[in-house]
Amino acid sequence: MTDMTLDKEGSQEPAIDIPGIDIKTVKARYGGDFNIYLHILRTYASSTPKLIDKLRDVAEDTLRDCTINAHSLKGSSANIGAEQIRAAASELETAARGGDLKTASRLAGPLVASAETLVADIAAWLADYDSKNRKQRMSSPDPEILLKLRQGCETYDISSIDSAMDELESIEYEDGGDLVAWLREKVDVMEMEEVVERLTNLL
Repeated sequence: MTDMTLDKEGSQEPAIDIPGIDIKTVKARYGGDFNIYLHILRTYASSTPKLIDKLRDVAEDTLRDCTINAHSLKGSSANIGAEQIRAAASELETAARGGDLKTASRLAGPLVASAETLVADIAAWLADYDSKNRKQRMSSPDPEILLKLRQGCETYDISSIDSAMDELESIEYEDGGDLVAWLREKVDVMEMEEVVERLTNLL
């Protein structure tokens, strides 16, 4: 696998060498923008375990939920270039949507195992990357950046939201790390009103 290059800098970022991820597909999709992909990779690592848990027990009365969760896993896996997981999730989605409990049950186990392995490999890569790229430290999140985030959430300005979150997450905090993690979680599921309310109370 090859390095992702930040076109505007012409510099080389660390090689994303994670089994099951086709980095050539990723480079084509994100134009070599390492920071965008890194954010998507972090989101996948944090959100996928919940999807995996929901796919563990496939039964007659859970086929509808299985369809929804397999569809979500298919989409998020495509976003990070995990083609094998995407294809397996698509196959499970089709079986569950068609009410084929036998096939869905057969497919779910291997998919869960493969997705768990991928998440573990991504987490290991991220841990190694973070250990080699220590962040700037601050006592707490910058109020101006929090205000920028609130304003973006108020107007659903995704570009401003992403920019503010990138700034917040580029720093380690002595106090406020939990807030930034909470903001990331809410932004990822588009719960903007909760973000606006909390930041309004905070600011």
